[in-house]
Amino acid sequence: SRKSAIPKIAAIIRKNFSDLWHNGIDPEEFELIRSDIIHGWLFGFEARESIASYIVAEALLGDYERLYSYGDRVKAITAQQVEAAVKKYWQPRFMTFYYRGGAAIELDPSLIPGHKDYILPSTKRKKAAAESKAPKIISDIQSRYQADKAAQRFSGQGFIQVDDKHWQGVLPNGIHLTFKQLYSNPVSGFALCTPASQLWESPQQRGFNYFLSTLLLYQSANCSHQSIMDFSRKLGMDIRVTHSLDSTSYRGKCFTADLPASLALLADLLSNISLDASYLSTLKSAASDNLRREKEHPATNGYLKWLRTIFTNSQILERSSGNISQIRQIKTEHLESWFEQHYRAQNFHLAICATMEAEAVWDMANQIFGSIPSFDQQQEKPKLQLIPHQPGQKRSIGANEQAVIHMGSLACSSKERVQTTAAHLLSQIIGGDVNSRFFDTLREQHGLAYQTGMELVVLEEIGYWTAYAFCNPKEQKLCLKLMKEIVTDIHQKGVTPQELELAKNYLIGIHRFDAESVNYQASSLAALSALGYDIQHQLQRSKRIASIELETINDYASQYLNPQNLYTHILK
Repeated sequence: SRKSAIPKIAAIIRKNFSDLWHNGIDPEEFELIRSDIIHGWLFGFEARESIASYIVAEALLGDYERLYSYGDRVKAITAQQVEAAVKKYWQPRFMTFYYRGGAAIELDPSLIPGHKDYILPSTKRKKAAAESKAPKIISDIQSRYQADKAAQRFSGQGFIQVDDKHWQGVLPNGIHLTFKQLYSNPVSGFALCTPASQLWESPQQRGFNYFLSTLLLYQSANCSHQSIMDFSRKLGMDIRVTHSLDSTSYRGKCFTADLPASLALLADLLSNISLDASYLSTLKSAASDNLRREKEHPATNGYLKWLRTIFTNSQILERSSGNISQIRQIKTEHLESWFEQHYRAQNFHLAICATMEAEAVWDMANQIFGSIPSFDQQQEKPKLQLIPHQPGQKRSIGANEQAVIHMGSLACSSKERVQTTAAHLLSQIIGGDVNSRFFDTLREQHGLAYQTGMELVVLEEIGYWTAYAFCNPKEQKLCLKLMKEIVTDIHQKGVTPQELELAKNYLIGIHRFDAESVNYQASSLAALSALGYDIQHQLQRSKRIASIELETINDYASQYLNPQNLYTHILK
């Protein structure tokens, strides 16, 4: 509970601050902190917007060229200088402990920084546990690969060149590999995606994929959690997991020289698993706590209630973690079983974006990922069966002095490629951040809604869209009336050529903005491959968007924006 948790948190802060005050910074930790800062600075040069922000910030301080010497200045800082700054600026009398909650909590006065005895007596810092062998294992792979790249060559006949930048192939164990060749970029991006997701779970398995995929990153049979953290920080590399509705992705970026080691770590985590029961308990507690606070987030709460309005069996589309009662039942043996059933080579789609030769990437991928086990017999993908309710409108209480309106209906499936593209354009026209019908009418003209939007979900079997607006409860009727009028007008009259052109330009432009990130490029290639899309779907994205004609999008609007088929939910 919060009543017991807040004092514990305050005590931990006090203990760690006291340790820093008396013992200073651990030298190894200080070097990792230095590495974190320098890598953050270097990776900031990846996006043009970040570079511009850097230059302006330094120019305002007097000299934009200081930006390029930032790394040297960070390297020159010593632990003694930092400790002196702590003693000068972080004195307890300058500090305050803030807490915001539903009720006041009494703290022991000694836990409050201004107290005369806030700093605990000096104690010797405990010696760190023996270092795991993980860094040596992964470094061995890296050095072996770099020392003799020709030591183990794999036939490149299966690695097919798609165009001047892209190659695709399937490793002998069944892993699908896509490679994009970069030019003069010191940073590489990588992603590994699987179609295994919450959509594959039965009601009895709810949450298995979420907790397994998250738990896999904690440690492996070869690597302790601490060694993974230290090693990743040393390289400036961070592997993250993303849970989409219809896929699960691991993604990261690093400097190209460190790519073999980074991929080796990823391969080790996904093959030599060691599921930690204690950390699973922590994940379950965190997920359950998030669910208990769900009603404090009206946007999420309203959307989930809208999902239940449109589908009778919406649970499979809701939380990837499952509900609290389902979370309580999950054990490591359940996750091990899910791993054996679904986390095998044939379900893995790997994408690498790097300044390397295609043959070198093919050899590296085979060497590092070639030992991941395959299915003896791959299971068929489960069929998703969603059952819609009859269209209608529902209301609920609990939006914390605001009205959250969600309105939507069914949409095309992802199999209908042209219609899916038209649907994304239509979503931008109706609910885009700027120059959309909702934005101009609800916000700019009437000042009703402080947030509007439209989201589209297209799955292989079915699709659905939802438009939303958050407004004052007293103005919900007018807001909903205008939302329906906008949808009805587009259903009957279609969109204008100017609206279609603006939406096309926006989607094409924002894609170019996102594509500045090698991480994003790799993630997109891996995810589309996992979902069964041909690589040309990604490569021809801009052309596909530009090719949508006015008649196509208006036909789509006529089919899927029928006011008689709307599902509406108001949380107030």
